[in-house]
Amino acid sequence: MKILNLTLQHLVIILLGVIVFFIDDKELFRAVTTKIILVAIVLFKFFYFLSHNLKLIRGSQSDKNYFQKFLVSISVNISLIVVSFGVDYFCLYQIDSFAFNGVPAVAPLYEKICTLIYFSISTFSTTGFGDIQALTLTGRFLISLEIIMAFITTVFIISNFVNLKSISTNN
Repeated sequence: MKILNLTLQHLVIILLGVIVFFIDDKELFRAVTTKIILVAIVLFKFFYFLSHNLKLIRGSQSDKNYFQKFLVSISVNISLIVVSFGVDYFCLYQIDSFAFNGVPAVAPLYEKICTLIYFSISTFSTTGFGDIQALTLTGRFLISLEIIMAFITTVFIISNFVNLKSISTNN
């Protein structure tokens, strides 16, 4: 049940990014204002995911079934972070089609979304093949936030994993 609640919370957070797409689609604001709204939402999501990762780590240390729950929770969390940033990249691309190089200009909507989620996966995993690049300051800022989130998440996971392993070995 906790995983379902976690997933629903994260999906609501991801939907905030989709709202930016509709704001841009209906042209409710100028492009600059829409970018500012997107950056504000991304910053909110960044700190939400960061605090959630910290809660997972703290909670896992006091739970008897910590290992399995920890792995499932972190897997769900990482997946949703990657999808969230992919949606954010897509929203930015819709606002400013020059934000990224390497996204197919003439392609169906789903292909653009999948391409930018792929880009998010390669960014989070620090693979970065170079087939897609950010060309604007806003794009580079969003990518920097995802890289920082990936680094913090990975470092916390590794350090907590070592800690959990030593606790289970001592017991």
